[in-house]
Amino acid sequence: MKAVVLLRAVFDASVGGGTYEGPYVLDGSSQAALGLARQWRSSAPDGRVAGVAIGPPEWEPALRNALVLGCDEVWRGWGDAMGGADVLTVAQAIAEIVPAALGSSSAGSPRVTTVPACSRRRLRRTWDGRTEAK
Repeated sequence: MKAVVLLRAVFDASVGGGTYEGPYVLDGSSQAALGLARQWRSSAPDGRVAGVAIGPPEWEPALRNALVLGCDEVWRGWGDAMGGADVLTVAQAIAEIVPAALGSSSAGSPRVTTVPACSRRRLRRTWDGRTEAK
């Protein structure tokens, strides 16, 4: 069985960008979710934990910390359309990545896998609130 944890990195001014990890860290919700995933894994001996994030390449050092905190693998999605994307576009990108994360067999060393986000179809919200394919 595999659990998926959604991850998010945030800018941390206290880090200052002078460390090897960069100025981004996992936010508190991501850390809490990873704690719950560790608890779940202790009761599921065959359990695996996959992290999923939609974020730029600058997030990778923070996402590698998710591997230390209990993820067996992390999938990061990003693409040209993701900069400034609305909630619907981000949700669709997550929906495209989660099946890949659930279906992968993460034998071997933990890793961060980068995949193009929203590769099949991009949605945008029109002025009257409807959604349509781009």
